[in-house]
Amino acid sequence: MAIALAAAGVLSIVFCPDTNADSAHSLLGNSLVFGAVLCEGLFILLNKRIQTSIPPLAMSTLMTGMGLLAATILALFEPAWTGSITVNSLWAVAYYALIPTVLGFLLWYAGAQRVSGSEASLFTALAPVSAVLLAMTFLGEPVNSHQMTGIACVLVAVTGLGWSERKSMKP
Repeated sequence: MAIALAAAGVLSIVFCPDTNADSAHSLLGNSLVFGAVLCEGLFILLNKRIQTSIPPLAMSTLMTGMGLLAATILALFEPAWTGSITVNSLWAVAYYALIPTVLGFLLWYAGAQRVSGSEASLFTALAPVSAVLLAMTFLGEPVNSHQMTGIACVLVAVTGLGWSERKSMKP
């Protein structure tokens, strides 16, 4: 139930009626994001099925290295980049490499060792919630009623799972 409620909440956040004139662009963008969410779900489930226990730091290192290899191969097929490299752009790349990628993977694998696959997958529903709330707070983006309903669904799902896990742990 919690996963279904969280999924409904995420769909409400992402697939709300579009007020922009370029709705085809939004549909493509939302479809790509939804595809990424499906990949994330498969990633979580496959991670829980790995028979060999790999420590979080080693797994984070492997995933980051594999990402670098994949990006390098894909970059070979991109047109030549003609932009300039600034100090700010180097800081941005360093931030993205260290905080969301390395630290994010490290925290994810450390946490995934301690929870079930359903719990881990449910918590990924918090990503769009935090994105909406951070965009509202720091970018001044408006939040509509569909998004607020979706956020409420996700929070109820996560809270409900927490309560049910807590009850099942009592003797």
